[in-house]
Amino acid sequence: MKNKLWNVHKALTRPLLFFFFFALFSFQLLASPVNNNSTACFLALEYIGGASVEIEMNMSSKVLNLLTTADGTVGGLLQNIQPTEEYLQWAADAYPEQDPTTLDWDLLSDDMKMDLLRLVGSKKETSFFGDRNVPNVKVRDFIHVKFRRETDFLGKRYPPGEYDIDTSDYFLKVEYKTPDSAVRFSGIELKLRSRGLNSGAMIESAWNFQRAVGIP
Repeated sequence: MKNKLWNVHKALTRPLLFFFFFALFSFQLLASPVNNNSTACFLALEYIGGASVEIEMNMSSKVLNLLTTADGTVGGLLQNIQPTEEYLQWAADAYPEQDPTTLDWDLLSDDMKMDLLRLVGSKKETSFFGDRNVPNVKVRDFIHVKFRRETDFLGKRYPPGEYDIDTSDYFLKVEYKTPDSAVRFSGIELKLRSRGLNSGAMIESAWNFQRAVGIP
């Protein structure tokens, strides 16, 4: 009887152990950076009908340029938050006839954008672990990319060249990368999703996207 139970135990546990170590290896492989100097790493998840990939990026000017506010204006980010005195002074000097909250987000310098993003992060009432979303921030609907060779991206093959690609249906949300990044806005995580593609194709698309927008 004991031998039979032991055989049943081995039959059940061996596949489970194999699955555990395979899953652990796969996670490490997918979550690894592209190279030692890379600012991004990826974790792909499959679901019925498609797959998604999480792209973690350290903040830089090029990463910041991928983002805009909920409506493309400063007010779309701030909502009911009072702007900084530095921003109000700059807006009054540069655009004295215009409400500072209606100014286009792209008119601001990177430093000014970062100041306002940190301000909004500091006012967020929920914790990083309760809600990682960056308030009122999204990936631009159209992103300018440069493919240096024939490239597969989100199920479509592009010849070498420059394109303004509509990614509005693929990037779901922007999240803080770490608890500290909510304070310093030092990194973000993008959610890229597509139906009809597996995790391997999504990882390839993430790599190609990173290279095409010039993020090392």
